[in-house]
Amino acid sequence: MDIQGDAPATGVAALVAAFRRFATFSYTVSNATHTATTSPGPGDGWGRPTLGATATDPSTCTAYNIVHYDTQGTMVTLSEGVSGCGILLVEGNLQISGAFTWYGLVLVTGSVAFTAGEIEAKQIRGAVLAAGTIPNSIGLNAHLIYCSSAVDTRNLPLRTLHWREL
Repeated sequence: MDIQGDAPATGVAALVAAFRRFATFSYTVSNATHTATTSPGPGDGWGRPTLGATATDPSTCTAYNIVHYDTQGTMVTLSEGVSGCGILLVEGNLQISGAFTWYGLVLVTGSVAFTAGEIEAKQIRGAVLAAGTIPNSIGLNAHLIYCSSAVDTRNLPLRTLHWREL
């Protein structure tokens, strides 16, 4: 799968800064590896997406969370069955391995890496935006599928952009 790497800058760091205050779950780590049972972390219950039978079938999720990781300029690795629904915010680098599933938007201020050689597929239904690098090829066992319903803005927290008294 080819990844679009020449898109215009979107201000990922500004988006992460704007949404981190709405985080349902927030963690500060340094070079950490979190699995599905790590608590505090994914073991706190971020939701489990129900993936469509094929890449063109819609996926669903009954949960909607904003999960924030501050890696203090390092990396967090999410692996071994980590799943969630909503917005995943990572300040720093993100490495994905094992049976990872996410339904929603993934915003990373650093780089995103997918480890090779895993038996179980990594599934992201939604979108990934990174200020750093994303590999041009993510491998046969990693599935990044854009899903407009997974990034539906109706689930985003409301923000006051301008206030004026009449």
